[in-house]
Amino acid sequence: RPRNRDLKPENTFIRSDGAVKILDFGLARLQSALDHRPSEDRHTMTGVIAGTAGYMAPEQIKGETIDARADLFALGVMMYEMLAGQHPFRRASTFETLHAVITIDPPDVSALNGTVPARIASVVMRLLNKAPDARFHSAADLGWTLQQMARDPAAGGSGPSPHREPASWWRSRPLAWAGASALAVALLAAAWGGRPDAPAQAPRLAQFTWALPPETSLASAPAVSPDSRHIAYAATDPSGTRLFVRALGSRDPSAVPGTEGAGLPFWSPDGRSLAFFARGILKKLTWPGGAPTPFAEAPFPLGGSWSRSGVVIFGPDVILSGLRRVPSAGGRIEPATLLDVARGDNSHSWPFFLPDGNHFLYFIRSTDDTRRGVYVGRVDRPEAHTVAPLWRTDSNAVYVERSETTGDLLAVVNGRIEVRQFDAARLTMATDGRTIDLAAGETMVNQPAMLSASSDVLAVSAATVPYGNRLEIVDRQGQRLRLWDEAEAQNWPRVSPDGRRLARQRVDKLRNNPDIWVEDLERGTAVRITTAVEPDIQPVWSPDGLHVAYVSGNLPRRTGKRVLSVAAADGTGVLRTFPCPGEYCEPTDWSSDGLIVNVSDARTEDVWLVPAAGTGGGRPILAEAFPERDARIAPNGRWIAYVSEESGRPEVSARSLAGPPARIVVSAQGGAQPVWRRDGSELFFVDPQGRLNGVPVKWTGAGSPAFGPVSSLPVPRVGFGHWGTQYDVSPDGSRVYLLRRNDDPPPREIHVVLGWRALLQ
Repeated sequence: RPRNRDLKPENTFIRSDGAVKILDFGLARLQSALDHRPSEDRHTMTGVIAGTAGYMAPEQIKGETIDARADLFALGVMMYEMLAGQHPFRRASTFETLHAVITIDPPDVSALNGTVPARIASVVMRLLNKAPDARFHSAADLGWTLQQMARDPAAGGSGPSPHREPASWWRSRPLAWAGASALAVALLAAAWGGRPDAPAQAPRLAQFTWALPPETSLASAPAVSPDSRHIAYAATDPSGTRLFVRALGSRDPSAVPGTEGAGLPFWSPDGRSLAFFARGILKKLTWPGGAPTPFAEAPFPLGGSWSRSGVVIFGPDVILSGLRRVPSAGGRIEPATLLDVARGDNSHSWPFFLPDGNHFLYFIRSTDDTRRGVYVGRVDRPEAHTVAPLWRTDSNAVYVERSETTGDLLAVVNGRIEVRQFDAARLTMATDGRTIDLAAGETMVNQPAMLSASSDVLAVSAATVPYGNRLEIVDRQGQRLRLWDEAEAQNWPRVSPDGRRLARQRVDKLRNNPDIWVEDLERGTAVRITTAVEPDIQPVWSPDGLHVAYVSGNLPRRTGKRVLSVAAADGTGVLRTFPCPGEYCEPTDWSSDGLIVNVSDARTEDVWLVPAAGTGGGRPILAEAFPERDARIAPNGRWIAYVSEESGRPEVSARSLAGPPARIVVSAQGGAQPVWRRDGSELFFVDPQGRLNGVPVKWTGAGSPAFGPVSSLPVPRVGFGHWGTQYDVSPDGSRVYLLRRNDDPPPREIHVVLGWRALLQ
């Protein structure tokens, strides 16, 4: 549409019926004609100022490229005149006026008229910003802001500003207010209706994009409030991750205090409270200004929803867990769904309540592809589903109400938003749908589809939050030798004794089952050696490289059986299983005598030697009063390196298994994850800063080690802590295999669509 470029009081008329007309489009027609003239003719116009001094935007005066935001600047000037009683830039001469437009910031309009509401004043001053990017993105963006103020005049401070009494002219302020409002509506109607005298009406459809601040990226999907006024989201910047809330009519988001480490926010039905997950805890707060309060544990959360009946349903864990329910006021936590492991189901996630407050949507992941999809559950009757999914899809679904009994389901299919009509009374969905041609991040194991919607507003991110990590091989100088293409959830890389194969756990991103895979590093082929629904973790190689041992069953801090298993490394099957010697165990190495195993219960953490033949028994080889773990057998079989916490922090030590008792402390400032070089000439470990260190080792004639000075290797940081070893080295010590954090570009924008259902027409 043509830009007016000469918006001013002389061109604006209020008719007797109250409608506003913008006349004299000569400059717009001139610009349109110039746009169609040969380039050499256009160049002759360079330097000509087209417009009226005092109403031209700075970029227009400078001869820079302009767009519709120049008209918004002129609108701001006119509104300032009507509300403050004076022109913001007018000086004694045209030259001085133009200079003021470019260089002078006028006083805040509320400083000249103390009765102007704070939010109205902020709108006017934003329109007068020198930089076009700092104004409203479009007339539609401005219109939405004014619409939100009309809906909630008390929001953001609508009372008079604490300044001096207005001048005498303001005694006629009803007329001034009417004129200022009509003026704004006239321009917006022109933008939405396509002509200057189109009747003023709310926009049917408007789209704009919010760019997050520099060095800030989304950490979870956006969440639109039920009243369409706010969008909440988790974001990460150099200071960490926390929640932000941005009003639709606001330029800047507000950080939510006390939400460090937060993610996956969701609103209460009345939009007055916000729930979220942070560091394994489900929390809630009153918005705005409330302090977060915890009301449920969720170690690895998979979303939540808040019903009109005051119940919250949430996914507490990423594996082997159904949904849970808890009163929003806090109280007893009970099952909301039952996991059917026998049918291959391994997780329930991303719940979304329907209007009746009893039924809800949720997503099932399963090793059985026919069961993966969206289901309907009931708060009053937790059950395991034996029927086909409501919607067989790889995406979770959100529900947007049209009436008390009908609405729309939104999911991400092939990277676009698919919408299907849903009968909330009959719990049936239309078999066909409509696609909104907007890119949207797909559902991942740890993130829902990157969209949220209310009846009026759709918020979407085109990309998902980066997921998983990449396997990488570097030399001892940190030079990359290979980087795997695909980022995935994986853990515990272990190189075979001959250095030709690599075992690790990989999580299927569609089916969510963590299994052990073995990859041929020379040929690039891979074989999956476990297939159970339960997670299989912590692979270790047999000394001859023919078998892999691992622990299967549930994970730390969960209930359930745990068994040690031995499988053929070529994928031909599991040979045997036998119980853990304690409540929880993890194999860490495999000696000629059997498996070296971390064993832990509520009281102790010890290291055991367990027969790999599965004949039962086993004995502790490290069982002091303090935690000991992660033992690795030296190549001569006579010493082990392990982690001990007797000093109050993890340190790497070595201890004899044969001959007289002897012990050597290897690390001095903290250490974990010890790994021997295959010939025993070096011991590696990770320090508390995540750096990989090497210690040369010489062996005496009596078979005892002599450790040299510790040196840090210039390789990527591994990461400190304990849950298995996060790296491995080649038999000759020349290569390091490690997991590199996924550095794909994170999403940095939220696309907002007002009146989004118009896209379905």
